[in-house]
Amino acid sequence: MAKSADFESFLRDINPSDSTIAEASRLHASLRDYLKDSEVYDVYENSYLSGSYAKHTFIRPKKDSDGCDIDIVVETDNSTGDEPYAVLLELKNAICERTCYQDARIQDHSVGIEMANFHLDVVPLAKDQYGLLYIGSSNDGSWARTEPKQHVSWSADVNRDFNGDYKPLVKILKWWRRENCPVGVKFPKGIMLEKMIADNLPDAGLLIEERVMQTMANLASAYSEELDSQQVPFIEDPVLPENNLASSYSLDDFVQFVSKLNEHLDLLADEGTDNSVWKKIFGDRFPSGKASSTTMSLAKAIGQDYALSVKHRQAPYFPIQPPKPNAIVTATVTLPSGLSYELENDGPAIPKDSTVIYKVTCAPVRGGVVKWQVTNTGEEAMNVCPRGGFEEPNEGKAARRESTAYTGKHFVQCYILRNGSCARWSKPFFINVE
Repeated sequence: MAKSADFESFLRDINPSDSTIAEASRLHASLRDYLKDSEVYDVYENSYLSGSYAKHTFIRPKKDSDGCDIDIVVETDNSTGDEPYAVLLELKNAICERTCYQDARIQDHSVGIEMANFHLDVVPLAKDQYGLLYIGSSNDGSWARTEPKQHVSWSADVNRDFNGDYKPLVKILKWWRRENCPVGVKFPKGIMLEKMIADNLPDAGLLIEERVMQTMANLASAYSEELDSQQVPFIEDPVLPENNLASSYSLDDFVQFVSKLNEHLDLLADEGTDNSVWKKIFGDRFPSGKASSTTMSLAKAIGQDYALSVKHRQAPYFPIQPPKPNAIVTATVTLPSGLSYELENDGPAIPKDSTVIYKVTCAPVRGGVVKWQVTNTGEEAMNVCPRGGFEEPNEGKAARRESTAYTGKHFVQCYILRNGSCARWSKPFFINVE
């Protein structure tokens, strides 16, 4: 299991550097001031930031590939009776009056400007007769309602309501998208990905690793009904519910997105949640962590074999469908002193009278029933309470709470049953009690 400190270190690393933020601030302020004071752009009314830069969800740009995106919204006194291309051309011509912006080009909804490692998107908005804001498309000549300021405040509200853990999740999954999206495929991005994450947030109070895994699992299953019916999901705009954020995405885009999530969930279930596995998912920027010594690994392997062979461990009373584990168990311990931390699978010994909370993460099973197999070993437990059977969750809907009372190596395994068969199951999670 990767340490929370490693995920925090990863987050710090994928954040833009202080120098990147300072240069971005200088660039957008300079352009906005120029447009405000321009004598040739007399339709200017106001400007402000939008997109991931304004929402503080943007991530470090890749070297030698893409730059840091900065979205600048310009409210104008253009009307929706004007042609979107003409509105964009008017803005482009005004921008090109300044020498450093002469490479500006018209895009579908904006004027794009490349500035070293930065990409500025300048988006002009028009108003209808009621003063409502619209964004135009140079491709098809249409106008669509928009409220970019409200997207920024919506993002801040979601983050506040989720104890500040929403925006870090967005950054991590944006990085995942960048590392794993195939060429020629559109994985959800920007406000669409942010809305999908907000719709599929994990339970409160989880460790950062657990939050990431549960969000991945929630996203992998949330749109299964539409995809099974060969339909592209409708992703509702959080500000303008009638807008479908997924309108430009294909069924194949969604299928490949979900397939990659399931591939990585299977990888975590099959190979564990060590740093080396997370590096396969997030790339080389994820910390390597500390490698265990060969001697320690061998000693633990021998101990596990013994624990798994105890006679009082019951055989499953249900057929197991998946050929290999496809669920992940994680655990946190609270010591008698009150100190809490995440446990490694078969990690250092913990004292008696500690409380361990085991949680399972997997792609949800509709109508699934969670069963925990709890097995203890050692002479002390055998004399008082030999356990090896199947038990119900006793912490929330799916988790299992246990107290450490006997010295020895103990373990749990989780099974999710559907219609009498096991649809999801985990590897054993071992703890050592001193």
